[in-house]
Amino acid sequence: MEYFSDLTFALWGEALKTTVETHNYPSYYGLQYIHAGSCILRINGGREYHLSGPVAFLTNPAYYYEYSSLPESPRHHIWCCFYGERVERMIGGGLFADSLKNPFFSVQEPESFLRQFRELCDHAASPLRAERAVMSLENLLFQLQAGSIKNDDKISYNGYFEAILEEIGKEPLKEWNFQKEAQKLSICLNYYNRLFRAHCRTSPHQAVLTSRLRFAARQLVETRCKIYEIAEMCGFSNEFYFSRLFKQYYAISPQMYRDEFSYTETRDL
Repeated sequence: MEYFSDLTFALWGEALKTTVETHNYPSYYGLQYIHAGSCILRINGGREYHLSGPVAFLTNPAYYYEYSSLPESPRHHIWCCFYGERVERMIGGGLFADSLKNPFFSVQEPESFLRQFRELCDHAASPLRAERAVMSLENLLFQLQAGSIKNDDKISYNGYFEAILEEIGKEPLKEWNFQKEAQKLSICLNYYNRLFRAHCRTSPHQAVLTSRLRFAARQLVETRCKIYEIAEMCGFSNEFYFSRLFKQYYAISPQMYRDEFSYTETRDL
């Protein structure tokens, strides 16, 4: 159909575990999707983004791109590159975003997105299905834009880490999954840990541990629970391990803490 003849597909492919590095001005416009693994992305020599799949980014011949996997973390990468007059309309209408303003997009339903991307590549490989390829591409681009608006992917790191530290303090016994928290920011876990330490002056693990020890201290004073019960409640493997960590933090044993502060409260009453 002539209606779809203003877009030509040039390159497409998929690599399940790749560490290939790219440093160039691309010859074509492109949609790049990291389904799993990590990716370091830099555009026009600017800020370096440490991304963790599922995440997508667009490539534009007007900009210089550098992207590669983090050491020992190959990425599952699928891509499709194209050119033609239709791309200009996509850019003008906001469907194909400016990389400098929107360097990457979180993917909300990764398995569905991957399936649809593979269908796009299959359509692109067949001259008889060019119109379906165009529709598939525009649908994927629309999903990225809609997800970006709905979920406000441009999270303020400062606000985020202040909020997560406060949440840990309020819910110390929660089973925290920092891999998932890193994915919310579209960064890998190692980079998330470094950012957490930079903003909070402690690691995620230590923040949870400290909050649980503080919670345990309140239980020692405010309840009659046995020490081993409090240790179990707070997620420690045994009473001995809990007592050792408690003494490292408070400089006295759990029993001494209970004796001293419970007595003080009783005497004040």
